[in-house]
Amino acid sequence: MLFKKKEPKEVNKEIIEKNYDVILIFIGFSIVLLGVLHNFKKVPEEFLLGATLSGLFFAYSDFNLLKEKFYQKDVLYTLFFLFLGVFSFFLLPVILLVFPGSYKVVAPYGELATFLALGFIVVGIGFKSMDSKRKHLDKLTLELNKLKSTITEVNGKLEKTEKDVSELKLTEDSKLNM
Repeated sequence: MLFKKKEPKEVNKEIIEKNYDVILIFIGFSIVLLGVLHNFKKVPEEFLLGATLSGLFFAYSDFNLLKEKFYQKDVLYTLFFLFLGVFSFFLLPVILLVFPGSYKVVAPYGELATFLALGFIVVGIGFKSMDSKRKHLDKLTLELNKLKSTITEVNGKLEKTEKDVSELKLTEDSKLNM
């Protein structure tokens, strides 16, 4: 064989998750601030569309982190949608304001993006909750099995000790009866 197919390299996703979480928290607070500002002064619709698309891309990116095994291609996928989320939040509104005709093209899809983003976010929360509970249950099951093993081991030692004590008692009784 001239070319050998490479096996995909598994990656520790904890490194990605740490940075990912910080970015999402920052963007989340920014979106909340945008909502608060919108309450006092109307925020241009371009920024609202950008925030909506940003949420949609973050939800897509977040789904990828639910995988048990995480490979290099998954890192690229996650980073790609993370980039699109950041781009949508910060740069897309500016582009739409600079080129007003472009907003008219994408505006009709704003409501669709809103529903998709909310749906994916809620589904993602559900999946993460299920995953968290499954991992917790797996951990409890492992601890329970360790305890069962320890109890079985201690029970075996206790039975052996009881047998030794009985034999010793029989030996002592037989010496006394002689």
